[in-house]
Amino acid sequence: METRIEKIVHGGYGLCRLEDGKVCLVRYGVPGDVVDIEYGEGKGTVFGWIKTVVKPSEKRTEPPCPVFMRCGGCDFQHVKYEYELEAKRGIVKEDLKRLGGLDRIPELKILSSNPYGYRNHAQISFDRRGVFGFFARDSHGLIQIPDEGCAILDPRINDFLKKIRDRVQFNRRGSFRIRTGFDRVYKKGIPGVDDDKYCIHKVCGLTLRTGIDDFFQINRYLIEDWIEVIRNYIEPDKNDILLDLFCGSGVIGLAIAREVGRVMGIEGNGRAVKNARYNSQQNGIGNASFSRADLYGSVRDLEECNKVIVNPPRAGLTEGLIDVLVEINPQIIVYSSCDSSTFSRDIKYFLTRGYMLSDATVVDMFPRTRHVEVVGKLVRF
Repeated sequence: METRIEKIVHGGYGLCRLEDGKVCLVRYGVPGDVVDIEYGEGKGTVFGWIKTVVKPSEKRTEPPCPVFMRCGGCDFQHVKYEYELEAKRGIVKEDLKRLGGLDRIPELKILSSNPYGYRNHAQISFDRRGVFGFFARDSHGLIQIPDEGCAILDPRINDFLKKIRDRVQFNRRGSFRIRTGFDRVYKKGIPGVDDDKYCIHKVCGLTLRTGIDDFFQINRYLIEDWIEVIRNYIEPDKNDILLDLFCGSGVIGLAIAREVGRVMGIEGNGRAVKNARYNSQQNGIGNASFSRADLYGSVRDLEECNKVIVNPPRAGLTEGLIDVLVEINPQIIVYSSCDSSTFSRDIKYFLTRGYMLSDATVVDMFPRTRHVEVVGKLVRF
């Protein structure tokens, strides 16, 4: 049937309507497209697929990647970037209304940069034929990285992959990890090639060591700008005691440490905690301490502080952890999240405990994909 794409919604889907008015979600639709679709039957959400774009939207553009729509890595290469940003802002706003229960939403500022060549980390799969690349969408079929490289990867990674393509014997199925630091390419799991244990980054004037397998923000263009948003929201003061939860290797806390009285970082990954302590020592920062704790476990108490930063994985926070945070009664909580739905869910619970969302920024940490980072500032009301 022929229909029109109305908007992009959570998950990167284009929303259109069937003849009976029922909502149908399709991939790769652009608002304003007139499309011919087919769809499945069902009682719940109806999903469909585009057979033909009858009349393309003015917001549509030609994707630079020859395997886009087959590779599962990107969702929005066919959308003009300025509209992708507006679509993501709209998705975050809708999540805050629908899942967060907010009637009044603060102005959602947008932080963005170059949408290509930004990604400093990738997990590359390979097979016995020597093909390496990324999984196809919704399958475990392997899509080879084009000869010209992956459009969203740091060019240094693409250059490295070209060099090893004919030099390494891929005689089994597997995967390897590859990262870029400030000085070179780091790797783990390439057959016959020595592994790197650590990766070295330069951020906000600090030299930081992270584990090759451990978390580090993926957008090499926006890391310092993202930290600056967090710094502005936390309003650092020399009298502050700052609690940094899910602190990883200490990147955020150490970047702010010289502007506050004390930083206490807590992280569940023991390797990351060791790196955070190492980073503190190597950078001459004496007012930061780091400890290991399962923040998804039964956290009963946390040290007294007046400001808190939380940067959890996609799953967000637990109500138990929020309860413990509220008991400390911090003046400001800054929450950075890579999932606007769990972020909004948690904001709703904070509201029931006396905190309101006063400011928020949408950080496009993952351009050309459906994912987005949100940083919010929570204060008492």
